[in-house]
Amino acid sequence: MQESRTERGAFTLIELLVVIAIIALLIGILLPALGAARDAGRQAVGSSNLRQFGVGFFAYSVDNDGYYCSGAWWNRTTRSHGAIDESGWVADQVNGGYTVPGNLLSPGSPARFSQQLIMTELNSSGSWRTFTEAERDDLITRGFNTNYTQSWYMAHTEVRNRTSAAADLYNPRDTIGPLADRFLANVQTTMVPLLGDPHTDATSASELISYRGDPYPTAKLMTDGPRAGAFGGPNGFEWRWQDFSDFGPAYGPPRGIFNARGHSKSVGQLLFADGHADSFRDADNNGTFAPETNAGGQTVVPVNYPDFGNRVFFGTLTNGRP
Repeated sequence: MQESRTERGAFTLIELLVVIAIIALLIGILLPALGAARDAGRQAVGSSNLRQFGVGFFAYSVDNDGYYCSGAWWNRTTRSHGAIDESGWVADQVNGGYTVPGNLLSPGSPARFSQQLIMTELNSSGSWRTFTEAERDDLITRGFNTNYTQSWYMAHTEVRNRTSAAADLYNPRDTIGPLADRFLANVQTTMVPLLGDPHTDATSASELISYRGDPYPTAKLMTDGPRAGAFGGPNGFEWRWQDFSDFGPAYGPPRGIFNARGHSKSVGQLLFADGHADSFRDADNNGTFAPETNAGGQTVVPVNYPDFGNRVFFGTLTNGRP
């Protein structure tokens, strides 16, 4: 007896399950690849953003006697040369028409704002001026925002008296000043970082910004500057090696492995003084680019940055000492 058309076109339950299993397997294979491709695209955008900043800093330096910026973007009289709408690298770029930092955010970073824009930080004691939340939001709309972290080098170059333990590392009074071409004569500009993806702590309530009613993690404003050690200076004290722990990862294919800072990013990018951008991997998955420590948690001397290899300078700029 001949089969009916309906009987010939039907699928058995086993056949349906096999098809579903194959589709699920294909999705499982394709999703990581698609995620990796999307992340690679974001990383390319981030690298392009950093290079655009490099062009902006060089253009600023041409107009300002070789200086890359006017200092830290910090709304405090003992930390910068003026209010954040007038002074600091972000204001330099916006007001000079070089770039708009708020339009060039790191696309992979968990942070979308600078910690400087948290209202309690913005209007902390000794502020150049007090901003209302509406004024702060207007600044953000105009591009006065960033989720990149400035290097201490770029803002301060060097401690004025390297053997003074009382030096205030963030007060322009105690530092040489913003980075300029003439301070780079003894180092390779390919190794001196200006900006980088931030160490972002998505789990810290004190580092969240409230913007239009919603909380967001923020990017570190600037790296912590030089640290001291027994390097043979007078009295055995000298500010020498840079603490770059506030640089951190912003990219990386989804790993499902979250670090202590509440995200699973694994790759970060830095902009260097010659204008190129480079990528670095957070090999120990601690969410930051920190120096090597011993079993007691103390920094190992001589200092070593495992995540950077030998591609980043972290010594004293004016004499090139590591």
